[in-house]
Amino acid sequence: MGGVFDMNVSMSNRQWRVFSKPVQEPRRNDVNLSLRHGQSPRFGGNDTGSYAPNLHQCLQQWAIRALTYLKTLIGDLLQKLVAPLAKGETRVLHKTKFLEMCEYQSPNINHPWIYVRSPIAKGAVVVVPVKNDKLILIEQKRPPLEHLDGQDTKGVIELPAGLIGDESDRQDENAIQAAKTELLEETGYKAKSFTYLGKGATSPGMSNEVVQYVKAENLKRVSKTLGTESEAIVKVHQVPLKGIQEWLKEKQNEGYVINCSVYSGLGLLNK
Repeated sequence: MGGVFDMNVSMSNRQWRVFSKPVQEPRRNDVNLSLRHGQSPRFGGNDTGSYAPNLHQCLQQWAIRALTYLKTLIGDLLQKLVAPLAKGETRVLHKTKFLEMCEYQSPNINHPWIYVRSPIAKGAVVVVPVKNDKLILIEQKRPPLEHLDGQDTKGVIELPAGLIGDESDRQDENAIQAAKTELLEETGYKAKSFTYLGKGATSPGMSNEVVQYVKAENLKRVSKTLGTESEAIVKVHQVPLKGIQEWLKEKQNEGYVINCSVYSGLGLLNK
């Protein structure tokens, strides 16, 4: 607004009165405001103007308008989310750094399928390290499996494993290259020879992840560091292949969870 303003302010019970009072030769459209104690705001060029709602009512009206806008906005968003998918179409429902929850309309079934996928990796690798007829296994704390069937677990027994191409400087790596990295990071071993064993889906009803298995031989321990800062690897086990099934059963009885990749890796070694 243009012009010169004369404003006197007094507050009581969240109410004001506003009226216009000329100051120093007012020009057209000049508005001069003064707030009087104890009255609701009113607008006009003199004391006979109509009264506006008090502050509480104004805030209430503003809140209603804001909620109405948010309701419309959320409704539009939900409408987009529940819109039917075309055959073969995928929609991302939620995304984090490591996982995406997706909805996919397969041309082979009549309803959408919810699954998770990695937005940064090209699958995973499992290393099957063998040294002197012993299988190298790791014991690791896995947050999702710290409690199982109402009981605390001691940890997870598994083979060294990790994602393929999930680091910015290793996006083009293959399974063998990823196997070298994961073996050293999680066990402290280096291997002179690697053999590709095969691949398979880990949980085809919940994820599109495919794991590739690589055998590592001629091992040498070069580091005592186990895992990265984001991992909780407790111990490395060297288990004789002869009698390994009995050893795994004992660990289960002690309260450990056996990663299915251990059984898959053993099966591929014996094929």
